[in-house]
Amino acid sequence: MRNLICTTIICLSAVVVQAAWTESARSTANSTITLSTVTTRVRTIIDDANSSTGSVRYSSATIYGLINTAQKMFCLNTRVLSTYATQSLVAGTTEYLLPSNCLYFEQITMDINEGNGDMVMPQKTTFQLAREDNTWTIEKSTPTAYYIRNRSIGFYPAPEFSGAVITIWYIKAPSDMDSEGDYIFDGYTTLEPYAEALADYAAYQILLLQGQTTLLPFLAQNYTDMIRVASELIKFNPDYLPSMGIPASPTHR
Repeated sequence: MRNLICTTIICLSAVVVQAAWTESARSTANSTITLSTVTTRVRTIIDDANSSTGSVRYSSATIYGLINTAQKMFCLNTRVLSTYATQSLVAGTTEYLLPSNCLYFEQITMDINEGNGDMVMPQKTTFQLAREDNTWTIEKSTPTAYYIRNRSIGFYPAPEFSGAVITIWYIKAPSDMDSEGDYIFDGYTTLEPYAEALADYAAYQILLLQGQTTLLPFLAQNYTDMIRVASELIKFNPDYLPSMGIPASPTHR
């Protein structure tokens, strides 16, 4: 059985396709807080702004990188950026690459009645499928389950016909910022209060490397407190998902 499972997984690697996921459009106005604003705060905390010469010790690229890391870590820990994307299944195609900004799933549904009803799909592992049905890799019908393998999502059975619409609800990674005018947290105004957390994280990393420990406890505590607050708002107020117009699935909250 172990050999069968391993052989099955190897065979599947040839059918992964680049999926054309259509992510939901954002309807909120852009934030007023930009990468430049956060960078200025970082330089103030680490005392890296010479008013007379304008020279600095740390390049903008270095600080931008730390702020981008802070933003990703914040979203991963709090789940404050959630979205959904759709994809039409193609007959005979089992696996599709996931959206590049997907951190992890909340729910997957399939339109099974031409817009009149969605079925919530259960997740199974490839090992479960192999144990339950030794012909699962060649079966074709209406998909009843999905599985995740590396950066792809697969459907079982493989779709017999094209056209069924899959919707995935997922926690997204924010877009990287590389220009002074880029907005934090993809521009969502509801996340402006957490701009300070991004600066504190970046400043903490720099001061730690410098061996300057005086401000480290304060920066760490402030960042942790903001993570906690954002996480609590998500837990008790599921509509507090700035990139979604509907509440999150109660199953995952």
